[in-house]
Amino acid sequence: MLDYCKIKLKIYYYLKAARLQFWTLSAALILLGEWLSIGNLLFYPTLIAFAAIAGLLCSGSFINHVFDKELDDASGKRKLGLTDFWNYVSVKEFIFLTLILSIISLALLWWISIPTFIIGCLILISIVTYSAPHLRLKGKPPFDLVTLALEFGTLPFFLGWLIQGEITELFFLYGFIFGIVIISVHLIFGVIIIDMKEEKKYGLKTSCVKLGYKGSINTGVILFFIILFLSTIFSGINSFITISLLICSPFFLSTKLWKEPAQVGLLISGSALLWQESIFFSIFILSKSIIPLTLFAITLILYIATTLLVLLKPKNRINVI
Repeated sequence: MLDYCKIKLKIYYYLKAARLQFWTLSAALILLGEWLSIGNLLFYPTLIAFAAIAGLLCSGSFINHVFDKELDDASGKRKLGLTDFWNYVSVKEFIFLTLILSIISLALLWWISIPTFIIGCLILISIVTYSAPHLRLKGKPPFDLVTLALEFGTLPFFLGWLIQGEITELFFLYGFIFGIVIISVHLIFGVIIIDMKEEKKYGLKTSCVKLGYKGSINTGVILFFIILFLSTIFSGINSFITISLLICSPFFLSTKLWKEPAQVGLLISGSALLWQESIFFSIFILSKSIIPLTLFAITLILYIATTLLVLLKPKNRINVI
């Protein structure tokens, strides 16, 4: 007889480990790519692309958890409740889910077109090379930043563009811009959430560890304003892409004023939310499609739920170097 309570608990911890909040960021980039390429949103191919990128990113999270398990346990993340899903989910389950989700996701992208399938394969390659032993680009700066930029920024944008669009110079230009945006956010937010002492102890020298707390934040802020300048030059000051970045600029500037890591993390988290919501709202106004409006609501709900979960947990000390 099935234990429905146990099944529900499993599903909850699968979702927690999947880190679905990253999916909305990639969904925004898919919409951007599709809109900038053809000035339209195709309903079914867009939804299928969303499902595929969700499956691939979930696979990426599961793989990362599997190969970081020892490090996360040593740093006390399970005791703090950050990786408590290991109390209910096994390594074999994560590996099995990764294989199933990857196959389904690539099959969906094959259905859309061969170019989108190729992009899906490249996303999967970046996921594996980032976390897997021996390759493990996560610990080889600056390749860790390059793989993150590809996985969460450039390749999702390419995926949206290639749903119907053709490759042009703007295809590469915008792909580069959004990849650097991901690097900028990661350098600031990543240095807040990692335990650098534990990562150094285990020889995991990420870019954040190598740059240190101040160096990561300074580099992230500089990169953001370089991208804002490039967007202004190539898209124009009145472009909704430039405006969305301008909206976030006070948050990035404020990271230089606040010294508490928790406050800096809140600023960058808030700026990421504003950027996504401004993109969804802008594309909704331009396209009159229900897709960006629905994503606007989903992103807001996920952000509120995540924030409440953090606030309800006891405050934890963050090591800063």
